[in-house]
Amino acid sequence: MKYPRFFLSLFLLLALTACESNSPITAIDYNNKIVDIQYAVLGSFDLFIEAVDASDSLAAADALEAALDTARVSSKKLSTLEDFDGSSELRNDAKALIDFYVESLDDEYRKIYPVLVDKNATLQELVTADSIKDVFVVEEDALYEKLVATQTAFAVKYKFDLTDE
Repeated sequence: MKYPRFFLSLFLLLALTACESNSPITAIDYNNKIVDIQYAVLGSFDLFIEAVDASDSLAAADALEAALDTARVSSKKLSTLEDFDGSSELRNDAKALIDFYVESLDDEYRKIYPVLVDKNATLQELVTADSIKDVFVVEEDALYEKLVATQTAFAVKYKFDLTDE
């Protein structure tokens, strides 16, 4: 039940490879703050998924609450992050993705994780859960792709390269 988009988000980690003035260093620091916030959310979400995959209902419940708390705190951190060079687009796109995780964890995943960890779940329950997961992935992909496009444009504008780390 791993979601490739979560792992692909590691793409967002970057290294300074070129800069022409003081502005790119600040842009890199700004980008890295956003990446660090997102990475915290993804890590906690992965722990939740691992508990669900292990059919450990108590661990899944605890991990769900921890992931939800991390996502809420992260959303607040993004809310307080100032615009960069007059633009809020990168921050807003990251916040939209994090807020999506908050809503999904608190609503859809709270409803379906008991089914996902239940070895006696009915076929209909599993089909319903899979349908909800499929919708989640489509919505997540759209928000993720928008964030990647915004981040790529940000990196181009401020003359630094995004790399995997």
